[in-house]
Amino acid sequence: MPDASGSPALELASVPGLVVSHWIDQLRASAPLPVADTAEVLRKAADVFEAQEILGDDLAAHERRTAALTGATVTVVRECDRLITETLRDVGRAPSAARPTGCAPVGTPVPTAPSAGAAWCRTGDVFAVHAAGSSPGVHAMWLEALALGYRVVVRPSTRDPLTPFRLVTALRQAGVPPTQLVVAPCDHATADLIIERSDRALVYGGQDVVD
Repeated sequence: MPDASGSPALELASVPGLVVSHWIDQLRASAPLPVADTAEVLRKAADVFEAQEILGDDLAAHERRTAALTGATVTVVRECDRLITETLRDVGRAPSAARPTGCAPVGTPVPTAPSAGAAWCRTGDVFAVHAAGSSPGVHAMWLEALALGYRVVVRPSTRDPLTPFRLVTALRQAGVPPTQLVVAPCDHATADLIIERSDRALVYGGQDVVD
């Protein structure tokens, strides 16, 4: 893959569709992490993202490489990474604000939900992310899905594969198993397959992607 100047910058593997289909089958067959444990795991992932070397880079080196790859300034990349770690540490805030009054939180067993209210639950199990490369901050968006019990498959942008690799690696090191979260660099045909096989998808792209 070239950097913003056109010079070769890194090599990125491409996962074939057969492997991606197998991974999605594994995601769908696995039970979600207990809601009570997820917040702590995500907070730990924020510490790993900030403090540990991943792919040979500490956070400052990662931000310089991401800036060179995408053409964004280091300041912008740094702000996006701060957004990611802030979301990891408080990932339940937005879903809690969205929960209708009287509904039990996601993950509450139905028999213990308020008898006069309702249960708030996911629709589906597998959440696909067709990531944009315009800003590393887009990767703060799908963390809520992970916190709500979706199993997540991330197709990184070829413009910025470094941010999702660092984030997924941090989540794995913090305790999120591969049966909950995978990153799948792939071609456009396989990206279509990921979206078709998933229950919900977060997709970035131009009119061709919409079509």
